[in-house]
Amino acid sequence: MLDIARHGGRETPVPLAAVATRTDLSHGYLEQLAMGLRRAHLLRGVAGRKGGYLLGMPAAEIRIGEVVEASIGEVCLVDCVKSPSLCERAVRCETRALYSLLNQRIEDTLQSLTLADLMDEDWLAVHGGITPADLAAAPDGPDPCSTSHGPRRGRRRTRKTPAGTNEAPERSPTG
Repeated sequence: MLDIARHGGRETPVPLAAVATRTDLSHGYLEQLAMGLRRAHLLRGVAGRKGGYLLGMPAAEIRIGEVVEASIGEVCLVDCVKSPSLCERAVRCETRALYSLLNQRIEDTLQSLTLADLMDEDWLAVHGGITPADLAAAPDGPDPCSTSHGPRRGRRRTRKTPAGTNEAPERSPTG
């Protein structure tokens, strides 16, 4: 969304191939994200040779919380926060209140920010320590940070056992 806002906004369609090149995210993954963003009317597709994607509304009206929810679903640190019935310890869990509070703070923060905020050089300088000179000096190639923020859904970390086999770590009852 940020790449489309910067390179086309509501005026010029931005092809996903160009976004994939600049962000170092796979084209297939971006297509998956774009489907949800289109359903939420945050993106608009333009067909044809010079087609691509446009923002569905001005950047100042697009909340980051809406982008996250349309892209990957509801924010939820641990399942028991939204669905206590999934954990038999939920009613007596000491940490569930903390997870619930953290979840609410994350949701509030995401809803308080807009796409325009993330494009604002002053906002970036104050909140991220990024200056206009940093932005100007950034290469027009893949974002070196984007690979660490790529898709993680469906993956489970594994650890090597003494026998050398992979095994998923045990999950605690609190998530």
